[in-house]
Amino acid sequence: MAAESVEGDRTRVVINISGSRFETSYGVLERFPGTRLSLLATLRQDDEAYDVDRGEYYFERHPEVFADILHFYRTDELHIRHNLCGNVVKREFEFWGMYEQDIEPCCWTSYSQAAECKETLAGIDNTFLTGKAAQKESWEAETNGW
Repeated sequence: MAAESVEGDRTRVVINISGSRFETSYGVLERFPGTRLSLLATLRQDDEAYDVDRGEYYFERHPEVFADILHFYRTDELHIRHNLCGNVVKREFEFWGMYEQDIEPCCWTSYSQAAECKETLAGIDNTFLTGKAAQKESWEAETNGW
């Protein structure tokens, strides 16, 4: 099949993300070399995610984050929904080969707050666990054989 060359290959492609179907073109997916979607566009039906029976690619991933990523491929602006957990977004970025530095400034604050909260909670956990261990040692030292 001959492809039109206006915006790259305009051949349609369906990507199923945990039951949510997205339709785009291979040309859109080729926009960012080195990413998972660029690899999909290169391998086409030879990609391991391709379902021959359904004629689509299937990934067990987060559909809302994927919608934002696909929007980035189409517009070159990476906006992240404010109701999404930053840690979930980060894991999805790692899978799809995206960079958090591409997040638009208007969305950066809500995304980066998740990382800051995670660090704060880890610090609290460490403090709690350290205090609990010291308390246990103190208790064991004060108890007698009974």
